Amino acid sequence: MIAVWPPAALIVSIIFLFGPFNIYRGNLGEFTVSLMSILGFYLLPAFVFILILAGIGVFLPKKLHQRYVALIFALGILIWLQGNILVWKYGLLDGQTFDWTKDQWRGWLDGALWILLPITACLFYRQIYKFAGVICIIILSCQLVHLIFVTLNAPETWDTRASFSEYGSAPKEIFNFSSKQNVILIILDAFQSDFFEDILDDDADYYHETLEGFTFFRDTVGSFPTTYMSLPAILSGRTYRNRVPMPEFVKSVLNGRTIPNVLYRKGYEVDLILTDGLFGDAGQYSNKYSLPVPYNVTKEAYTLLNAALTLDLVLFRVVPHYLKKYISIDGLGFTQRLLGQKNYMKLRYFAHKAFMQDLIENMSAERKKPVYKFIHLCTTHPPFVVDANCEYSGKLLPPTRKNIKNQAKCGLNHIIEFLKKLKLKGIYASSFIIISADTGLGEPVKMRNMDRCLNGDSVRSNEEFEGVVGSALPLLLVKPPYSKGPLRVSDVPSALTDIPATVSACLGLDERFGGKSLYEIASKENRERRFCYYLWRHENWQSEYFEHLEEFIIRGSVFDKCSWRCGSFYYRPGSSYKIGKVNFGSDEIQQFLLHGWGDNEGNPANGTGFNWALGDSASMRFSIPKDQPVCLRANVLSYPFREPQRVTIMVDGEVVGRWTIDCRQWHEHSVMIDKHENRPEVSVVKFLFSQHLTERKTEKRPLSVRFAWLALDEGCPSNEKGIAKGK
Repeated sequence: MIAVWPPAALIVSIIFLFGPFNIYRGNLGEFTVSLMSILGFYLLPAFVFILILAGIGVFLPKKLHQRYVALIFALGILIWLQGNILVWKYGLLDGQTFDWTKDQWRGWLDGALWILLPITACLFYRQIYKFAGVICIIILSCQLVHLIFVTLNAPETWDTRASFSEYGSAPKEIFNFSSKQNVILIILDAFQSDFFEDILDDDADYYHETLEGFTFFRDTVGSFPTTYMSLPAILSGRTYRNRVPMPEFVKSVLNGRTIPNVLYRKGYEVDLILTDGLFGDAGQYSNKYSLPVPYNVTKEAYTLLNAALTLDLVLFRVVPHYLKKYISIDGLGFTQRLLGQKNYMKLRYFAHKAFMQDLIENMSAERKKPVYKFIHLCTTHPPFVVDANCEYSGKLLPPTRKNIKNQAKCGLNHIIEFLKKLKLKGIYASSFIIISADTGLGEPVKMRNMDRCLNGDSVRSNEEFEGVVGSALPLLLVKPPYSKGPLRVSDVPSALTDIPATVSACLGLDERFGGKSLYEIASKENRERRFCYYLWRHENWQSEYFEHLEEFIIRGSVFDKCSWRCGSFYYRPGSSYKIGKVNFGSDEIQQFLLHGWGDNEGNPANGTGFNWALGDSASMRFSIPKDQPVCLRANVLSYPFREPQRVTIMVDGEVVGRWTIDCRQWHEHSVMIDKHENRPEVSVVKFLFSQHLTERKTEKRPLSVRFAWLALDEGCPSNEKGIAKGK
């Protein structure tokens, strides 16, 4: 009867130990409680679960016992495979909903395994029974060795983390302001400025009055598309360029010349109210408070919620595709629902709202020294969970412009109530107040000259480009001390990196920062601003570098495509983009792909792998020799259009050749690329297509051309049958 214990131990250890360890280790920046405290909540359920699993087998008769052991062995193997091998990418599990009709092949593959393995176990239970225990012990040993190895190389996984005092009730100083001088910077995460304009248009008189003394800088450009790199730029004026490890850069910036550090050294009391304990203990401050989700609960309740969230992430990972939607319903995990935590994944909005209400109700102005307060709120950040009355909608809402605007308006109204309380306390007029986003949301922005100007972005389609602009368009409202009059709207070419210089100039700090004071910029100044774009992945929290940063240079209005042009690409140090011959449909092609490509399809091992190029263009990046001409070759097949598919090939913005592609069979096409001494180290190669598929019921992707492989070598082939040279 001992044979039942190893399979039972395998299942329980994956769910309650190894799975949580891997989730926690991969998301260190998201947790504000220790791994040990989370695992402590699993001891009792793990003990009960293994007793149930093993106990059933112990009391079964021999023949049924063997079948049972084989069956739970198969279940353990399936859970291990699903949690470690068949780990599909669904995007960030941040409360968003998923389209479960997409990538249905995942469900077929998972489903086939989850049906075939148990059937096989039932048919061949005698044979499986003999070796099940040994295999389970081997897998358990391998996982334990991996855990020990990771622990030795990353001992911070088991750190105690911050004390709960940082995440429980806020210290009273957080609610206390200076009676004389306050500098207040409020970050409304991902509040895109064109949504503020829409809100303003709905009730201009109200907002012009309540935002007395403020200036809305509508043409503001952000620095980066996500919080992690944007906040250091906002606080210091310095921007990251992928030359040193990200954690090293962030720590250096936050411990260096920033607005809070400068004010702290000049006698200000500095209060930091942060989201998720962002940036740890870097910088100088008097008080720091990390906003907990949910807000103002006991330590035990807070840890229990983190344990429930972790277990739900483990379950989401180890169940097959078609069961995942039952683990995560409207962003709420199975365990959280079981515990009655109806809003946990969505509570960041409500937690931050509750904090603002607490701050307003308990506000005092009794501190004698001047005070700087940094408040980072996510009431305007996805997921979208409130209706037009700012009440919980009962479910996650799709990111339509209406839903985004509703939540942005609710978040803004919290701030207006805060400003009203400052006025009641008599400290509004003397306060220097900045209300800013850290980034835009990435929602498409209405632009001028989208079809006339081609210099804006040599890589993306118009639709993609409008999303990039949305990422670069943060809200910025500024009220210097004793500024009066209704809200003003300014079109000066501003940037978030101007905030430190503006504070320094207005307060007479005599400190030099990057950027320029907003009140010293002429409205028509021919100023160059820079925005770096990247695709943020969750693993970037632990990464030292981005794969690449894509720089845009804006000279003129941010709303005019003619103002935008491509700058430099900043690649990970030591990266190699040398290319010989690479197969599409494989992992090896991914580092070379930029925009306009579908997922890997087919099987490159047997020569059937491919990727669809989508829309009117698709682009790649790789190194091209500078001192000699080379031949670019590709094996391609067009979607079957009525007219021939014509492809234009561009290298670093210059046309180098054209192909006419067959829609009936694969053909190799080639084009010569001349030598160029000033060519960048990594070039951008863009394929422009004369036509692509419009949306149909059976295929919604804009299919253009299938690519099987691509090669870069010295000489192009002659015009033999089946080969078309670039012209």
